[in-house]
Amino acid sequence: MVWLHLACGLSRANADRLMKAIHLLILLAINFGRLLVKLQHPNLAVEMPLPTPLIPHNVRTAITTLSLDPKIIRSICCSKCYAIYSLNHIPEICGRQETARSQPCGAKLWTTRSTRSGPRRVPCRLYSTRDFDSWLEFFLSRPGIEDLIDKSYDYNPSPNIMHTIWDSPAWQSLGLFTTTRANLTFAHYIDWF
Repeated sequence: MVWLHLACGLSRANADRLMKAIHLLILLAINFGRLLVKLQHPNLAVEMPLPTPLIPHNVRTAITTLSLDPKIIRSICCSKCYAIYSLNHIPEICGRQETARSQPCGAKLWTTRSTRSGPRRVPCRLYSTRDFDSWLEFFLSRPGIEDLIDKSYDYNPSPNIMHTIWDSPAWQSLGLFTTTRANLTFAHYIDWF
């Protein structure tokens, strides 16, 4: 189910339904096996204990059990100026200033939302990112990724036309690091064009 959910795009709700159905089928098979034993050996006084499978009933539990949960870093983001605040210390209003002499942003960082258990005070906007180290571990463990990385270094940059990032003068200005095999370069929110 985890594979169907993560790799094939099966929705969480459908994966959960399918896991519950598989759990019921396994329980039916176990009970059917017990019934067959009783029918074949009606005088058998000792009941054979069969294990009850410990199958999670939802895909999130299965993902956690298999240690496939990504490490997510959550913080609060101002909806007006996009300043980031730690979950440990969230002020009522955003105090970020563009410059030392400018006015603070002043946007509210908290709101009240209706929930099943009544109104609840929550941050206006959460900002979630995946921990880079855990993402890199996941990325490099993908089958064939190292071969693809090695293959990328075989590209010969074009002097006249930019076909890829490798042709970019900005990329080439980064020096030998970007053209040396086994060196990886990462960027956040870069729009090269």
